[in-house]
Amino acid sequence: MIPREFVSLLAGLACLIVSGCGTWQTSEPITPTSYQISREGVSRSVGKLRRMAVLQVEQMAPTACGATADSEAVIRPVDLEVRDELLTRRKGYEVIVPDAKRYAEWLVPPGSAAFVGEVMLWPSTVDDFSAGPLTRALLERLRLDDLIDGLLILRVQYTCSNAIMPFRGLMAITTLGISEILPDPKLRETYMVYRITVFETSSGRVVWQVGKISSNLQLIDSFSLRDSKVGTPTDMEHLFEDFEPAVPKILTR
Repeated sequence: MIPREFVSLLAGLACLIVSGCGTWQTSEPITPTSYQISREGVSRSVGKLRRMAVLQVEQMAPTACGATADSEAVIRPVDLEVRDELLTRRKGYEVIVPDAKRYAEWLVPPGSAAFVGEVMLWPSTVDDFSAGPLTRALLERLRLDDLIDGLLILRVQYTCSNAIMPFRGLMAITTLGISEILPDPKLRETYMVYRITVFETSSGRVVWQVGKISSNLQLIDSFSLRDSKVGTPTDMEHLFEDFEPAVPKILTR
């Protein structure tokens, strides 16, 4: 049995390496595009970006998790829980899913491959960074053509503990190389790594980010470090728990 303290350390390492767990928000002023004046008395940051475009990028598990080949990341339909329940009903955003035909340069192959590749190269840490040229061009189009205030990109990666090289190396050292010869099937079981990044279209800046490993992380489940209870919040609810509600439309003009 591997010590619980060691497992906790590795789980934390996985979170840091894979997703940069935690929430980051800009301290700079936010500028919306779809309205000029807000009569609301509450001070808001990302909540000013009420008219929000949403995209979702997914990548399946790599060969280290038992797949026959490493898969490329692709654009998928936006998760309904995110679009309808969390962003629209609970947070009050006007959610726009960009039309694939109108934005084919970014959303339809072969152009989508270059755009998605740029998204997957974003730094793993939850922090401020500069968007690539394709992302900046998309932000400008969204701003001019549809008066979009912000773009939210949900990135979902399927992976496993065995695919995290620092973790895999530590396991090899701890087990004197046995883990490489006889890999534990549990360490090949997939879990999801989420990252949400929100851009302000008026400036192209990153204004809000969060990263999280899914609650079914097999490393943690295997050693009973997580208390699983019926009715606990979903991974998506956890992702959006610190996301600011939008400025009500009735208070803007």
